[in-house]
Amino acid sequence: MIDTQKVSFLKRVVMGVILLLVFLVGLGFGQMGHHKEVTPKSQQTTKAAKEGTALTNKWVTSFLVAYYTKKDLGENRNRYKEYMTEGLYTATVSEENEAQNQAYKGYVVNFTFSSAKLYINTKDKEVIAQVHYTNDLLQKKNSSSGAQTNVDNSTTLKLSYTEVNGKYLVNQMTTLLMTSSDSDVADQAYGDVTANNTTTNTQLSSEEVADTNE
Repeated sequence: MIDTQKVSFLKRVVMGVILLLVFLVGLGFGQMGHHKEVTPKSQQTTKAAKEGTALTNKWVTSFLVAYYTKKDLGENRNRYKEYMTEGLYTATVSEENEAQNQAYKGYVVNFTFSSAKLYINTKDKEVIAQVHYTNDLLQKKNSSSGAQTNVDNSTTLKLSYTEVNGKYLVNQMTTLLMTSSDSDVADQAYGDVTANNTTTNTQLSSEEVADTNE
């Protein structure tokens, strides 16, 4: 005769084993999914932490994009602030608030960074940047009537960097007026607001510029 009690007990044992296996398999897949989600975040955090710890083309360009892309004077302060020392940021804001610059506010607008050619001197923590950008020149505020749009501009900057808490920050900005050896005429950028009042009329030969890469 079949012992019904033993059969019932065995059924319960088998069901218990099956449930345990299902639980363990589900737990294993859950841990695998969690690991896949966490790993990319960890990599992204590490990558973000490394930004600015070296004076690279990418880091300098990121600053120039933040500085030369703005709807109007001062609109981009929160974006370029992280790339500057506190002293330079304060000086930049102060200069933007000067009457001669405020007079153009609302008329010289829609600045957009186009490109930059960089000469990085890692030894002296200096960068020569030949920057190209565009802007719009309005005759009336908030009006496109008679406006000049997408006006090409170019300027050359000397950026001096310093390390603050392991990150390279711009400590000084100087506008350089570049002239060729056979011309006394310098290219000047209209509507360019510099963060330093020092402007230097400098002649650099191709050999001298190339030295900044060393």
